[in-house]
Amino acid sequence: MIRKAIITITLLCCLLFWGVSIGINRLVESAVTDYLKDTCLVNGTLSEAKVSLLSGEAVLYDLRIDNPKGFPSGSALAVRSIRLAFKPDILFNSPFTLREVVLDEPVVLLSGPVDEDNILEIGRNLTAAIRVYAMDLHHKRSDPLIRIENMYTVDGMLKSKDTGPEPVRLPTLLLSQVGGSKGLPLSKVVMRLLTSLDNAANTAKLAALPEEGGMGGGEEPVGAGETPQPAQAPQASKTSKGPAGK
Repeated sequence: MIRKAIITITLLCCLLFWGVSIGINRLVESAVTDYLKDTCLVNGTLSEAKVSLLSGEAVLYDLRIDNPKGFPSGSALAVRSIRLAFKPDILFNSPFTLREVVLDEPVVLLSGPVDEDNILEIGRNLTAAIRVYAMDLHHKRSDPLIRIENMYTVDGMLKSKDTGPEPVRLPTLLLSQVGGSKGLPLSKVVMRLLTSLDNAANTAKLAALPEEGGMGGGEEPVGAGETPQPAQAPQASKTSKGPAGK
């Protein structure tokens, strides 16, 4: 009888945990698309989110961000997966600390001239939102502080009508200690990522134009507003046995 009760309680706990996990995954999926629509003023889709608070891992699958208003229909950015590593107690600390953020196979579909392209337009929308946050106490509370120890891209590509039908490899994007020790509002972290991706995309575009660029050379990491510097991206975390096992 006691054994049966223990088994029943164990099954109930498993079902409860399973239900909580599904709820968190759906909450993350909704939060990402709502953030893009309400803050960046663009539509976006996320195929699936898998979050494991116990193992400190999360994976966002197949993120696609549409072009902003004023640009051709289609995507501005597509990422096969975004892998995040964090401590299991992340929800109980401020700022929220991510040990690692890895963008697997990001594709920047660049449209428009330099300084007026679609990625920067999304950034401008976000900048306007940041100004609103600065004046709105409610939004200040809803824009959490984030710090990221390492954020980098793996196998990024650029697609642009200016470089022809074949995709061009993006320089490796490597950002360290984003937010410092105190963290930055989420919107500013996203802004820095967009700016860095735009810099990398325009660097690749210039290198692929023989008449204008002729830069050639190998792949170099690019940071936001920085001159490319040689560096080695850290080894990607293995998440195949965690929530990434797909």
